[in-house]
Amino acid sequence: MSYVVQMLAPHERVIARGRFNWTYSFPAYSLFGLSFLPLVYALYEWAVGGLENGRFWVLATLLLAAAGTGRLIAHIVYLYTTEMAVTTSRFIYKRGFLRRHSQEVSLNKIEEINVDQSLLGRLMGFGRLTLKGTGVGQIHLPDIDNPLELRRAIELGRNASEDDETLQAQLHAQHPHRGAKPPKRRPYKAASPSASPTGRPMRRAGKDAPKPSGN
Repeated sequence: MSYVVQMLAPHERVIARGRFNWTYSFPAYSLFGLSFLPLVYALYEWAVGGLENGRFWVLATLLLAAAGTGRLIAHIVYLYTTEMAVTTSRFIYKRGFLRRHSQEVSLNKIEEINVDQSLLGRLMGFGRLTLKGTGVGQIHLPDIDNPLELRRAIELGRNASEDDETLQAQLHAQHPHRGAKPPKRRPYKAASPSASPTGRPMRRAGKDAPKPSGN
């Protein structure tokens, strides 16, 4: 389960997610491929006997290929452990695997959203976003795919949050006691037939009633 899903509140949902553009991974994959070319050449020359000290060059190029592989693995781990999401109430930016670092800001606290796109970024559809919020400073995002779409999602979520707060304020102003609990009523208790209106027991007519005098 992702970090964003774990942090969601009961009535909170994800509106949009930021994703990396394919050009962001191009250097790591290029370095991985190029690091194996010297190894392949050294193995071929060593096999045909045209390379002096072939074992040394094979080991050297093998270390180079291992470095390229390690760089690619680290890049893939970074891609899968970095999350950028817009929810109905906040923006979440999390990165790191063993050491986790996250930045969160409420949508109604975001003051500015700046987009930085170079010429190549506009052609390839990637760019960077910088969010400025109250109490959190600045949040710098890496090159992501279609940054304008993520910015639009933040704006929609912020407007929806502000409209919801305005609606709640208007409802509270019109009905200030709507949220108050009604006063408790005492349970109705039927009066006993032998009780008088004053609450005292009434005397029954008959044997217990006083006899009239003869006069």
